[in-house]
Amino acid sequence: MKKSVSRSLALASVLAAAAVVFSQLSANVEAARNEAHPVLVCGSEHAHDDEESCFSTCGGEIPWPFQSSNQVVELADGERYVLMGQITLVRGEPRLVVDLGAHPWLANARRKYDSSYPLLGLVQYWKKYTGKTVQLRAVARWMVSSIGDVEIMLDSQSDPAVVSGAGHATKAHSKH
Repeated sequence: MKKSVSRSLALASVLAAAAVVFSQLSANVEAARNEAHPVLVCGSEHAHDDEESCFSTCGGEIPWPFQSSNQVVELADGERYVLMGQITLVRGEPRLVVDLGAHPWLANARRKYDSSYPLLGLVQYWKKYTGKTVQLRAVARWMVSSIGDVEIMLDSQSDPAVVSGAGHATKAHSKH
């Protein structure tokens, strides 16, 4: 009986050591993959030197495994994005209706049905942009309701740029 307990303990120790080694190897492989394929490579077939150039050129980074054009994702909590869309008020709540043509990577099943995101900030601030197409720099914030539903809200990082008819953005100057 003692021998079988000793063998079981020895086997458990070997398995635990193997798990630690596997974990370290996995971390090393992940680090090597990230060096070979940095997260800053976006799906638009070009690489950027830094996060800010991808953020401003492509509207935010697309996570590494989703570089192919037929993949869709949801906005990640705490990440920065530049999004094109139209400001609307729904039941008095300001929302950005994202242009899925400009951001096809957001066209998941839920967003095809409703491509709008609630906007944080005062309603009075957003009213002046209602009905206008804008380019918005924002951070996605995940909020959990009292019944457990997750809502992704946009926290604007600057005044939105109103997009003119030809698609050129002009900066509106005001504070919210």
